[in-house]
Amino acid sequence: MMLKYLKQSLATIICFGLIILIVNLMLITSTALNKTAHEIAYLNILLLTIALVFGLIGFFRFKTRFLGLKLALRKGGDIDSLLPQDRDFISQILCEVADRKNKQCEELVAASRQDLDELLDYITKWVHEIKIPISVSELILEDTAENHGRAADDLRVELARTRFLVSQVLHAGRATDYSQNLSVGEFNLKKLVVDAVKRGGIFFREKNIEVITRDLNFPIMNDEKWVAYILDQILHNAGKYTGKDGRIEIRAEEDHQAVKLYIRDNGIGICPEDQRRIFDKGFTGENGRRTAKSTGMGLYYAGKMAKKLGIGINVRSQQNEYTEFVLTFYKLRDYCQSDKNVT
Repeated sequence: MMLKYLKQSLATIICFGLIILIVNLMLITSTALNKTAHEIAYLNILLLTIALVFGLIGFFRFKTRFLGLKLALRKGGDIDSLLPQDRDFISQILCEVADRKNKQCEELVAASRQDLDELLDYITKWVHEIKIPISVSELILEDTAENHGRAADDLRVELARTRFLVSQVLHAGRATDYSQNLSVGEFNLKKLVVDAVKRGGIFFREKNIEVITRDLNFPIMNDEKWVAYILDQILHNAGKYTGKDGRIEIRAEEDHQAVKLYIRDNGIGICPEDQRRIFDKGFTGENGRRTAKSTGMGLYYAGKMAKKLGIGINVRSQQNEYTEFVLTFYKLRDYCQSDKNVT
């Protein structure tokens, strides 16, 4: 800090040094003044002392004004509150620059927010529109299923997959501003799980996957629709990576802090190095690369919304053995602990 202050004051220091030099030359060469070397040295010490005092005062003012601002810039703290508040010209310029940049950022954020809102509005309308031909296709399929058994079953699976992906797009758009769609209330965990299994039933029947549910009759306080979305993503993932004639077990247990929901499948599992990254945006891992059917976005949004809703979400797996997701719904008195347990 001292070196930077000296560099900034270099012109002043040089100017003061030249003044002392000129005064000394005048005193030495002037016959009228007739000053002794002792008196000249005393004058130099006096001038240097005055310069040092004013220099130190200037340095401490400089440090007081800008040290906090520098630390805030380095650590990413609040800058506006640390701007110099005196009437110095440089301080006023800094404040004006900061105000102008703040206004520009606010305008940019407002424009970006408007663009995102327009895009979300378009996506929402598109999703609702696309559901109509999907529903019509399903009705037509029901009428022709008797004459085209196997083809009808395959088409039914693809339509269900399309409906799932459309729903995923809708929820992904809403996740950017979930607070506008938040509706917290009490619901029954068993009913939520049963409905989720029904929605994914066509995928499970395609592979003859057995879904076992038990001990699920617990009340939960949270947003039912978003919890259903998270559960849909996990069940879809379980069905995707579980082989034919596989098994998915869903159970819950309660302790004094929370209700924990366990979703366990006997599929291909997740390799250890991928387990910590499955909630990362766009991460597909070894399993996704193997099947070439994964975007890495489903679990990303599931993890993102779980964190926002205060739901603990963890996974443990052993490759070629099982994968188990654990959703932790904290009770109100322990809700403040939820952020520490979301991974």
